[in-house]
Amino acid sequence: EVVLARAAMSWLGRELRTLPKQNTSPIVFHDSPAEPSHARRIRSTRPEAWDSAAHDARLSSWVDLLPYARARVDSIHGHGLKVLATEGTGFTWRDRNPGGDESQAWLDQAQDKGPAVRQPALERGLRYNADDTRAASAVRTWLRSRA
Repeated sequence: EVVLARAAMSWLGRELRTLPKQNTSPIVFHDSPAEPSHARRIRSTRPEAWDSAAHDARLSSWVDLLPYARARVDSIHGHGLKVLATEGTGFTWRDRNPGGDESQAWLDQAQDKGPAVRQPALERGLRYNADDTRAASAVRTWLRSRA
C-alpha cells in the first residue's frame, strides 16, 4: 500500500510541478469518499509516501464526484462509477467483469501467487484501474454537460 501510495503521490507531485505557478489551484477528482480517507490515513502513518508537491494539493481541494452525480442524475440503479459511466457516457471497461471485489481478488493474486498467476493478475488490475480513471474523467465531462 505504501509503495503504491508513494508512486501515486510522486506522479501527482511531478504533474503539479509542470503547472504554471500563477493562478493555479490544483483539484483532484475522485468518485467516492474512500480515496481521500485512505490518503489521509497513509499520509498520517507514513509521511514519506507523500510527495511534497502532492502535499500542496491539499486533501480539502479533492472533489468527490458522487455528490454532484446524486444532485444531477435521477437513477434507480444508483450513482456508482460503473452505472454512471456505462449508462450515462457509454464508457466500457476492457475487462469483461470489472468491479471492486474482482480488483481485490486480482490484487491478492498479484501478491500471493507464483509468477504465472502474479503477472496476469497485476496487468489485469492495472488495466482495470486505468479504465476506472478514464471512466471517472468521462463521468466528470458528462456531469459538466448536465449542469
